[in-house]
Amino acid sequence: MNAMDKIAKGASFIFIGILFSKVMNYLYRVILARYLGPADFGILSLGFAILGVIATLCLLGIPQGIVRFVSYYKGKDDNASINGIISTAFKFIVPLSLIFGVLIFLLSDWMAITFFSKPSLGLVLRVLAFALPLMVLLNITDKIVVAFQKVQYNIISINIFENIVKVGLTFVFLLTGLGLAWVASAYVFSLFCGFVLLFWFLQKKVYRLEVGSEKRDVSKRLFKFSLPLLFTELFVSLLLWTDTLILGHFLQSEWIGIYNIAAPTAMLVYIVPTTIRIMFYPVISEEYAKKNHIVKLYKSVTNFILFLTLPVAVFLILFSKEFLGIFFGADYVVGYWVLIIICIAYFIFALVNTAHVMLFVLKKTKLVLLNTAVAVVLNICLNIYLIPKYGIEGAALATGISLVVRGILIFIESVYFMKVSPFVWRSVVPFIV
Repeated sequence: MNAMDKIAKGASFIFIGILFSKVMNYLYRVILARYLGPADFGILSLGFAILGVIATLCLLGIPQGIVRFVSYYKGKDDNASINGIISTAFKFIVPLSLIFGVLIFLLSDWMAITFFSKPSLGLVLRVLAFALPLMVLLNITDKIVVAFQKVQYNIISINIFENIVKVGLTFVFLLTGLGLAWVASAYVFSLFCGFVLLFWFLQKKVYRLEVGSEKRDVSKRLFKFSLPLLFTELFVSLLLWTDTLILGHFLQSEWIGIYNIAAPTAMLVYIVPTTIRIMFYPVISEEYAKKNHIVKLYKSVTNFILFLTLPVAVFLILFSKEFLGIFFGADYVVGYWVLIIICIAYFIFALVNTAHVMLFVLKKTKLVLLNTAVAVVLNICLNIYLIPKYGIEGAALATGISLVVRGILIFIESVYFMKVSPFVWRSVVPFIV
């Protein structure tokens, strides 16, 4: 099976799983939006934002290193090095996540009142503190399985099983009149279920870690590659959550809820790039390790993303009001400009998705860090300036501009290092149509 066939086969299965996951997550948001209302949904969204940033900090950038090195050593049939990479990840990250989880639990009320002036956020944070170690464990296990290109187990465990548990429990809790703390508890329990199942698949179906047979020197390589990515991933997390966090400081929780319905809806345009990237990264790393020619594969995958992403973007832009109104209710239609602005930005960023992966493959992690740092600083400054003036539309503009700037930097750098553009002349055809 050639590299493009591997990506196509894996991506088709992933697409089904991600589509199911998106449907379940949308059902989850619909349930939350309609049963909680914008105010309580805004509080929950703020809790998820804080948890997401801290989880990224705990991961130390290592998940990307796992995919890079496990797939690389797999290409060289070096099991001792694979064992070393995996054991290093678990030994360093899990204790760190436990420490941060305790800190969130103890400081929850202080953070809620001091930074956001929202006392009800404290209880949500105390519950979500238990989710932090589970998020970290699930992320590490997920990336190990991805590196072995056995993504069907990720789909079953995370996209399907975890989402079914989350949506089912949340619906039952809200239907019986239980509040935010129980909704947060349903999220924590779903993470636990997803991790247990995926770890079982890892041990039984993918790769059994052989304790005592790992190479020790690979730890240095992993950290040398990953530590710049700690800041990169932290900046990416801030890029995703800065708007919500700054909205939480300036505006009432109702507006946070509306924004966190419209903005994730815009990310539907990113389904295809996300699907393909999951398989593209380990496959292109393995081909690069074998010193195979990768330019044709690089171009083919890039243009495949373009052809499949453009129709989704056009649909969301043209029917933004109708989409929000039908699925989430009239209270959320006011966020339609947020949907349009962020959708355009994510479409542009989707076009450089493969170029971004190539920077990782070529070990240009410091450059990736610089790109993300520029985008984050720009995002924070624009959010602080635009939100007081324009509210949620200002947050969308800040996020959108930051994503586009980051995409332009990635494109220029990839052309410089690869000596080739990922696009071909037929790339203009979908735009003409």
